Amino acid sequence: MIPFRNDHVGSFLRPANLSQAREQYKAGNITYEALKAVEDQEIIRIIEKQKENGVFAVTDGEFRRSWWHFDFLGGLDGVELYEEIDGPKFHNMQTRKGGIRVAGKVDFSSHPFVEHFEFLKKHAGDAVAKQTIPSPNMLIYRLEPGANSYNDREQFLQDTIAAYQKAIQAFYDAGCRYLQLDDTAWADLFSEAGHDKLRAKGLEPAEELKIMQRMINETLAHKPADLVVTMHICRGNYKSNYFSSGGYDYASEVIFGGLDVDGLFLEFDDERSGSFEPLKYVNRPDLKIVLGLLTSKTGELEDKEYIKARIAEAATYVPLEQLCLSPQCGFSSTEEGNILTEEQQWRKLRYVKEIAEEVWKADQETVVVEAFINGHHVPSLSQSAKENPANPAEIVGYFPVTTKEQAVEAIEAAAEAFKIWKKTSIDERITRMRKAIEKIRAAENEIVHLLSREHGKPLYDAHGEIYVSLMWMEFACNEAASVLQEEVQEHDHGKTILSYDPMGVVAAISPWNYPIALSTIKIAPALLAGNTIVLKPSPFAPLAAAKVAELIAGEFPAGVINVVHGDADVGVELTSNPLVGKIAFTGGTATAKHIIKAASETIKDMTLELGGNDAAIFLDSFDVQDERAMRRIVISNFLTTGQICMIAKRVYVHRSIYDGFVEKYIEAANRWIRIGDPFDANTTVGPVNNLKQKNYVQGLIEGARQRGAKVIPLGQILDQQRFEQGYYLQPTLVLDCDYHDPIVVEEQFGPTVPILPFDDVEQVIHLHNESIYGLTSSVWGREEDAVLVARQLEAGTTMINTAAVQGLDVRFPFGGFKQSGIGREYGAEGIRTYTELHVINVPKTLDLPYIPE
Repeated sequence: MIPFRNDHVGSFLRPANLSQAREQYKAGNITYEALKAVEDQEIIRIIEKQKENGVFAVTDGEFRRSWWHFDFLGGLDGVELYEEIDGPKFHNMQTRKGGIRVAGKVDFSSHPFVEHFEFLKKHAGDAVAKQTIPSPNMLIYRLEPGANSYNDREQFLQDTIAAYQKAIQAFYDAGCRYLQLDDTAWADLFSEAGHDKLRAKGLEPAEELKIMQRMINETLAHKPADLVVTMHICRGNYKSNYFSSGGYDYASEVIFGGLDVDGLFLEFDDERSGSFEPLKYVNRPDLKIVLGLLTSKTGELEDKEYIKARIAEAATYVPLEQLCLSPQCGFSSTEEGNILTEEQQWRKLRYVKEIAEEVWKADQETVVVEAFINGHHVPSLSQSAKENPANPAEIVGYFPVTTKEQAVEAIEAAAEAFKIWKKTSIDERITRMRKAIEKIRAAENEIVHLLSREHGKPLYDAHGEIYVSLMWMEFACNEAASVLQEEVQEHDHGKTILSYDPMGVVAAISPWNYPIALSTIKIAPALLAGNTIVLKPSPFAPLAAAKVAELIAGEFPAGVINVVHGDADVGVELTSNPLVGKIAFTGGTATAKHIIKAASETIKDMTLELGGNDAAIFLDSFDVQDERAMRRIVISNFLTTGQICMIAKRVYVHRSIYDGFVEKYIEAANRWIRIGDPFDANTTVGPVNNLKQKNYVQGLIEGARQRGAKVIPLGQILDQQRFEQGYYLQPTLVLDCDYHDPIVVEEQFGPTVPILPFDDVEQVIHLHNESIYGLTSSVWGREEDAVLVARQLEAGTTMINTAAVQGLDVRFPFGGFKQSGIGREYGAEGIRTYTELHVINVPKTLDLPYIPE
């Protein structure tokens, strides 16, 4: 979620060596390159310091600036910095000289801040890189009389808006997804003294309120959907002093109900800021309110219980889930900085994080989802709880026990919507899907946190699932028009039209291991092909999938996407209802057999992606000293704790390299596998998703051990206490087991892998092909040898020198042989599988000559 529960405004105290370098540069004693080298060094340091102190969105500390606003404004075309004027006057204090003037047409062609952001993003690592710039209002309202060359104010406003639109696009193109507009101009509206100051310039406060709103909203009118833009409304901050006072009351309806920003950073650190009552005008559930309750002007820590009480008070106006916490301003809005030490600065940020974690329990608020039918949430009679597999005592959220009658309602809504949706143009469908993609991208952090909590997969893996999902959805959007284009063939016998027609209502049932990716793999092509859909996520991971489906549904007409949950009776309805034209199911083979029986009465089209017992075959030409290859196979065994349909679940190694392979495999596994909290950046392997699966895998391991196999634990347990309380299993390597031991022939779907020797290619091909499954496989060794073996394997996909998700390519079809499924997903086939091929013949000869008159 951006803004984050604990966030910050952006600027930090300048370190002594940076201040010294800046003075030396001003005096002409060092070059700009030397100054930049010091800036680069200190920015890298400040990024790491932010991470160390619990900050999720990092800035460059504004270390390359002298003023928080003038440096950016002075870089716009037509705007100049100059020092022949007194700087802004603060309460009991005059700032140093400096200001801006407009000498020509305001525009944006290039700006050093864009390059500065690229440096920040390059070094931000897994943190979000946040860019701060002054809002366009700062150019409009911080010019002194005579400092503007424009005679036409309206043209000045229009040019400023256009320049800012270009600037925002430039930051976006550089990779920025979190932009903050800093604005002190609003403070002129918060008091009578501010109103008097405006009137002294010939400006009426009521009219200027409209202009300030216009400047923000028109500037953001064309911003990319996945760019989060917040605004910091400040009353000034210079050497721990302030510029103005007053509550938000006069401008509250506009600020809280009329600005097209995603979040507001607000000062509420003392009585000068007024009460929380203006928050009653917040009218959007997606608007985040960041409460600046802790001052950045002093190093003293506020009373924690008082801050919590203030948050609770604010929550009487705005739901707690919309609130966040931060210091009220930056620590160094100008290079002089506030009157506190660096350690006090960091202590403040740690304190913000500590309070936020206690109030929101580190983003652990309980999530409640309901069935989503015909564009509306449908209340359920009862709810089921979804626990956190890393800490089963924690309830992540609740999902409904959808009734059979509600499932029928969802199917009928989808059938009714299909009548209109099937007639829409492919261009409209693609446009809507692209908007949905941007919404998912914008909400990625929030989705990922929820997914990690309910599923147990580490954050990097949850981000990876979003990556795969969006990669497929974008491919489907890019290819749908050509793949679904009807073909017209003119020939000697006349004309034939091949039309790819939608099938109707699709019943989509997704599994728990990749709940988002294996929902969107169905949703995107189904809708692009003109179908409607009813999705049923797995009860073992229902929350994030439902949230993503609803995000997508927001871009489509009511009834096109519906989401239900529930027990077996709902599944039976989805697979047997006569209005359902197609079933798309990912899950176990045993469940698929029930689906086939249920669907047999109405003979439905089906795409079934089922279980797999995917083998990795290492030929004698494989180099056991190849550390990267050994790392790849370890990841291919234990990514997502081994809970992937295409994970390498059994490993066959040529006997001539077997001993060396096992030795190097253990070394590689012990380097990569780190079992711990999914939210710990060091964790590579999380818990098993559910207790039933943990017990099943544990049973396979113990059974193999009892039959004489050697079981070797792998990796490092990072947190023993958490390990013992969650559904954790330490990954294991199983040696010396029989070729037909259950741990070899059954799909484990967990963190264990048997490694077995083979003597020749014929033997290993037989061992591979005797399985009832045939989803994926991999062959490792010299390419020509590996391809030769691959051609003889019964598998839907065979990867060479890699395996599992690492070798997945969504541009090509994916599916299995034998009991691993029916049909294909991904690729062009994965789009057309949601259509019926309709052949329309227009023959030249309309009668058959051999039929008697």
